[in-house]
Amino acid sequence: MLRHSDIDLTKYGVTSHGHTDLSEVFVSALQKRFNLLALIDIDNIDENWDILKDILVQTRKEVYQPNDRYVIVHTDTDYYLPDCPYGLSILNLVRTFLHNDIPLNTLLLITDHKGISKEFELLIPNEMHEHNFPTIVDDCLTALVNTRIGMNQKETHFKESDIVKHGVSMIGVPRIHRNILYNQLKKQNLLDTYAVAYKG
Repeated sequence: MLRHSDIDLTKYGVTSHGHTDLSEVFVSALQKRFNLLALIDIDNIDENWDILKDILVQTRKEVYQPNDRYVIVHTDTDYYLPDCPYGLSILNLVRTFLHNDIPLNTLLLITDHKGISKEFELLIPNEMHEHNFPTIVDDCLTALVNTRIGMNQKETHFKESDIVKHGVSMIGVPRIHRNILYNQLKKQNLLDTYAVAYKG
C-alpha cells in the first residue's frame, strides 16, 4: 500500500501536514477486508492535485479486483464557491479519478462530513451511480484519531458494559455554537446521560 508519507511532497512544492487522521487499528481492519492500493489524506494533496494523479498513475491496474481500494481521508474543512453545492476538494477528487480513468468504485472515502455523498451524486453522472460510485464512510468517527486539538492520546478500547454515558461532548469554553449545543442538551434533559465538559 502506498501512503502519501512515502512520497517526497517537496517536489510538488507541498509541505506534508503529517500522517493520516485514520487510526492504525482502523487501517488494519481495512487491510483485512480490502487490498489497499493507496492511503491518502486530502490535507496532504489539496494544494497540488498532481500528487493524487501521480499516485493513481503509479498504482493503476489494467483490471481492478472487487476488493481493490484507494482510501482517501477527508476530515478538513472544504472550500465552497458561492451557491455551489459541492466542495472544491470533492470536485478535484472526482475529476482526478475520472480524468485518469480510475473506476470511482475503487474509491473508499473516510470522512467526518456527514451526508457528503450528495456532493458526489451531483458530480458523478447518473449512469455511474449504481455500479461505479465510491464507498463513503461518513458515520464512523472512531476511525479517526483526533489530532487537531493536540490530544494525540493512545487509543483506548472499552468493553461495551464499561460504557456508562451515551456520549461525550467536549464543549470547553463558551462560543455561540457551543452554547447552542449545551442549551439543547440541557433542554432535552441529556446532561445526566452525556458527559459534558463546559466552562460556561
